[in-house]
Amino acid sequence: MLRTWRRYTAVTCLAAAAACGGDGSTDPNEPGPMTARIDGDRFVAIQTTVLESGGITAVNGGSADLRAIGFQIQNLSTGTFTIAPGNLVSAGVTIGNAAWGAGGNMGSGTITISILTANRVAGTFQLTVDAISGGASGTLTVTDGVFDIDF
Repeated sequence: MLRTWRRYTAVTCLAAAAACGGDGSTDPNEPGPMTARIDGDRFVAIQTTVLESGGITAVNGGSADLRAIGFQIQNLSTGTFTIAPGNLVSAGVTIGNAAWGAGGNMGSGTITISILTANRVAGTFQLTVDAISGGASGTLTVTDGVFDIDF
């Protein structure tokens, strides 16, 4: 499980770093390919990625202010996926170098995939993520999560 979290955190951090290298053409006040509220603060991804490897699909979004949200689902399909012990679903949030996560016995949440095609994934998510590294502390709540990503 620790190896999965390290890989997940690395993927999420890469999404945040990629966001900083973007062209900045997305207005942070407009809807983006991924939006949410992190502890009530608006999050708008200006850079998103969908990566598949070994039957695990990772969906990540990063903002210009070094915040990122991402989740992993094994055998991605449409439906609702719950983060709980025994389920191969995980999620994370990074803010700068600090990381929070949910999966296995920590955190909770649901991810609903409503549209899945060969080049598009869309749905909603709600997360409660626990501090895991980089000076993170406490718990973050992610609400009103929406994504619609072409890849």
